[in-house]
Amino acid sequence: MIESIIRGLPYFFVFFVLLFLYHKDNNYKRIHGRSNVIIIRWSYFILLVFIGLRGFVMTDFISYYPFFELIQDFQSLPLVILAKGWEPGFVYYTYFCKLLSSNYFVWIFLSTAIDLWLLYIAIKRYSVNHILSLILFFTAGGLPIEMNILRNAKAILLFLIAIKYLHERKLIKYVGLVSFAMAFHMSAVVYLPLYFVLNRRWPKWFLLIIFICGNIILFTHISILSDVLSQFTIADDDESKFGYWANHHIEGRDSYGLSFGTLERIFTYFVLLYFYDESSKENSYMRIFFNMYIFIFIAYFYFSESTIVLQRIQYLFIPCFWFFYPYLIGKFVKEKRYILKTAFWIIIYMKLFMIGTVANNKYENLLFGISKYEDRVGFTERNMGM
Repeated sequence: MIESIIRGLPYFFVFFVLLFLYHKDNNYKRIHGRSNVIIIRWSYFILLVFIGLRGFVMTDFISYYPFFELIQDFQSLPLVILAKGWEPGFVYYTYFCKLLSSNYFVWIFLSTAIDLWLLYIAIKRYSVNHILSLILFFTAGGLPIEMNILRNAKAILLFLIAIKYLHERKLIKYVGLVSFAMAFHMSAVVYLPLYFVLNRRWPKWFLLIIFICGNIILFTHISILSDVLSQFTIADDDESKFGYWANHHIEGRDSYGLSFGTLERIFTYFVLLYFYDESSKENSYMRIFFNMYIFIFIAYFYFSESTIVLQRIQYLFIPCFWFFYPYLIGKFVKEKRYILKTAFWIIIYMKLFMIGTVANNKYENLLFGISKYEDRVGFTERNMGM
């Protein structure tokens, strides 16, 4: 416990600085009727320093650092794409960054700056409270997206920009931007058919059926995914790529039970269900973000047997927290629903605290000295039991 608290101190510090700026901005807003641009800029500066100047944090740097070193000249890029199996857009983007500097950490800093700029555009468009959205970004999934899954990060943030065109029913612009996102990570292909889904109003009886069936599947440990994937596996045979993929996901499964995460998702689902119709009338973007949360609920309650599949799906939709939490918290304050407001803030604090429970989240910053790549790899592999 004490070790987790110590490990979480850098995250706690940034969180409470953002929280301080959030209250300062709220006070400014009460007087002037608008947010303070300077306070918002300071918030992004803090995130840029914390995320952009990080050392080897979390786990995926093990793959990204050798990849960056592998990038040499323009002619070698097709071979890199073939060897890594990564999307061409991300590989060419990395090459152009490396033209500016061959330093891995400059690439990380530039990538963070670009991502925060995309995040700024999305928050400015859809959020009712800019700095509270940044707080949610920091505590609810934004850090692993930005610090760990670099390819996915660009795809997810580009999708957030594309939500404007989904909302305005501009199919060509939406498809064009999502297709661009797919050049960074192919998982963004999931967003294409959602053009016909996320903007719809779903009947509450249908959403209740999703809830009831999901709880039955989770708590009775019914296996859906493994039963389907097992039909494609080939015992003791690695020649089938899909068979290997299926075996990998089945072997990696981990059933979730009654936990803080489960209770949080049940509580949030009921709150969203209660405000589902009302929110759409007050803020037309909220229906999209509420519908995105339904996919997170489905991933957790229907596919929790596979940790890998669960995480892949959740990352695609987790930005919804950054927008509907500020909306609901603001609504609770306005309507004096202080118990609900307190409950949501407790969830935010718990998410923050859980960051420190992961050993590989041990934070290092270039300004204060970082571990060597080889040393951090050894640390990471020991914690992962590799």
